[in-house]
Amino acid sequence: MSLARARPRCARRKPTHSDNAGASRGRMIPITTPIYPHLISITASGRFREKALAVMDPSEIPRRQGAVCFVAGSSEAVSDGIGRAAGAIARGGWEAHILHCGLEADGSAVPGVAVHRLKDLSLPKTCLAPNGTPGCGPGVYHSNLIRYGVETLHRVHRFDAIVFPSWQAAGFRCVQAKRAGSAFRNTRLIVRIDCINQQLREAEKRWSSPHDIFLDYCERYTFENADVQAGASADLLDYIRGLGWDVQADARVAPFTAAPEDLLTAAPRARSLPAVAAGTPAVTVAVSHYNLGRFLPETLASLAAQTCTELEVMVIDDGSTCEESLRIWDEQKRLYPQFRFINQSNVGLGATRNRALDEAKGEFFIPVDADNIAAPGMVEGFLRGIRSCPDLSAMTCFFAAFEDVGDIALGKFLHQYCPTGGPHLAACAFNVYGDANAIFRTEDLRSVGGFVADRSTYCHDWETFVKLVNAERHIGVIPEYLFYYRRRADGMSAVMTEGGTNTYPFIQRMITSFVAGNEAGVNPEARMLWEALASYFLRNDSSEAARPRSLHGAVRRWAARVWKAVCSR
Repeated sequence: MSLARARPRCARRKPTHSDNAGASRGRMIPITTPIYPHLISITASGRFREKALAVMDPSEIPRRQGAVCFVAGSSEAVSDGIGRAAGAIARGGWEAHILHCGLEADGSAVPGVAVHRLKDLSLPKTCLAPNGTPGCGPGVYHSNLIRYGVETLHRVHRFDAIVFPSWQAAGFRCVQAKRAGSAFRNTRLIVRIDCINQQLREAEKRWSSPHDIFLDYCERYTFENADVQAGASADLLDYIRGLGWDVQADARVAPFTAAPEDLLTAAPRARSLPAVAAGTPAVTVAVSHYNLGRFLPETLASLAAQTCTELEVMVIDDGSTCEESLRIWDEQKRLYPQFRFINQSNVGLGATRNRALDEAKGEFFIPVDADNIAAPGMVEGFLRGIRSCPDLSAMTCFFAAFEDVGDIALGKFLHQYCPTGGPHLAACAFNVYGDANAIFRTEDLRSVGGFVADRSTYCHDWETFVKLVNAERHIGVIPEYLFYYRRRADGMSAVMTEGGTNTYPFIQRMITSFVAGNEAGVNPEARMLWEALASYFLRNDSSEAARPRSLHGAVRRWAARVWKAVCSR
């Protein structure tokens, strides 16, 4: 695969803007302080009308009920541009809110505006678990906290519009959630470009880190998939066009506020899901089982409790040899006559999933490991997401890792995994897409040969996602915790990678077989380039999740825990 094809497809709309002949391509634009010279109204078609605040009499604004939320990253933003914009909305008779996401301890206030602090809100325990997502830096992680903070306020105040700055991809997870149909369906999400990460690096003459590359991808995705695009200046919009961003024809040089008179009529309506023929399962859920009888009952019980009924469940035993597992298998078969149970000789995980894929009746396909736990709304959430995104062939989700099933109810999680969905060039070093417990369009997955069946690899999911992308298919992320991942010391990935200390052979295999593709045989430099990229990401990524753990380090940490326990007696 060439680097030219590695550009992620972020926007769901096709580009409609032709670059102006005089637009500058790729030149650096000076970073300026955000200003709000206009008040913008959004019509039902999504376009802008402008009025200068200096000449706008508040009595001209209709007093109509509605609410707008501005997301601010610092106290300076609250007291400066964002505060002035929110104040103008409040003076117009609307309910104005600011979500202050900074860490400052001061009590920022704006007359007539409700200012909320992210750190004071009660957030789900899943999103507060340690971040276990390789390559995902603090900025991207923070966008998940912002998403749940905004949603917490939205449930109370029912915002008609939510306004995000582009900086640090603050609206990334909110935009992902709306695209997946899981949140903000009738709320307009507005993103205003005032400064982006690449622009700052150029000003500082600083090379990018792996975290920068992820952040660049997320900032771009957020802007391209926003309901409304706005920029602080024409030069800045020209600058991001020069970087290859999809800037829509109706993107305007304007602040990202919105006038009260059109917000309610401009709010997008929820999409209706396509009808499914009676008696036809929309989804086939396939459980692959091998000597995991002690966990299988909990997995099947979670599938039996799904809120969606448009599904068939197929459970395949891949030649188990454990007598206890076989006994429990027979018990589960009698307990769930509505599920289809299949026995076969041992062929491995990938081949077992492919058998299920071949026999699947559903339009969509979800593989589930026999030791994980599905959230009650897992199938419903997956189905809603992929039906909302007809251009995608697969959608993954977040998960929280646990050791004992009782920990789930207590909110005790080892870590969370929140894939970004890109950029593809980082897939040579990290699985940026997600776990195999995802939803696939059945025919699209069949068209690329299904799952990787080689038994010498542990990363069947990672390799399968790269196969899809290399075949010009597209993958999205539903930013919801739709299942819980059981972490076991004897799990396949832990055993094959020696506890995460030896991923080299698997990444080499990924590059040779899937990332570089056929180019490696034609042009050896293609493989060398991808190897250099993998080395760059792995050597420079400082996240704990991506850092290989040596045996010496593990022993040292264990000894420290023992010493602490002894001293505390």
